[in-house]
Amino acid sequence: MDYKTDRPVDRPTNKMVNKSERLIYTVKDIQQLLNISAKSAYRLMRQTDFPTIKVGGKYMVSKTAFHRWLDQQ
Repeated sequence: MDYKTDRPVDRPTNKMVNKSERLIYTVKDIQQLLNISAKSAYRLMRQTDFPTIKVGGKYMVSKTAFHRWLDQQ
């Protein structure tokens, strides 16, 4: 909220930001990037060698860590 004008301020959300500009990937992003099913994406995110972080019950991975992991495969 802009308190000078009493109007809501548009803040970029993960959906509004281009995937190439994101710092964090979600399960859905990983699914799309790797062209795998949602079940496979969740299975991958639970692997111990995959650089997953869990925030508020949601699996995520940093863009840098994901691409580093992918280069090692």
